[in-house]
Amino acid sequence: TIATVSIFLCWVGAAVSRRAFVACAIIGFLGQARTLGTNSMMTAEGARAGMPLGQLAGDRANLTAWLKVFGPILYGQLYLGGLRIGIPQLPFYLNLGLAAAA
Repeated sequence: TIATVSIFLCWVGAAVSRRAFVACAIIGFLGQARTLGTNSMMTAEGARAGMPLGQLAGDRANLTAWLKVFGPILYGQLYLGGLRIGIPQLPFYLNLGLAAAA
């Protein structure tokens, strides 16, 4: 979709240079629209499975909290590992892989 391609271009720019990132971020703003479909699908599947909406919202908040705790640790370790091997953009390559898998 357009949103996935948009965010993919944004991470390509980040992996290349700061100027490329700024240029691609102008296009990459559409990538945030991907969360709308994901949230709608999770809500619909949870409701279909008989899950109360409050529980679903709580579970989603817990997942977000886990990502906010462990995400920076992962990206920090990738950055330090990338520095050691001469590729400090390694966290951006992870984002490219995740965007490509989406």
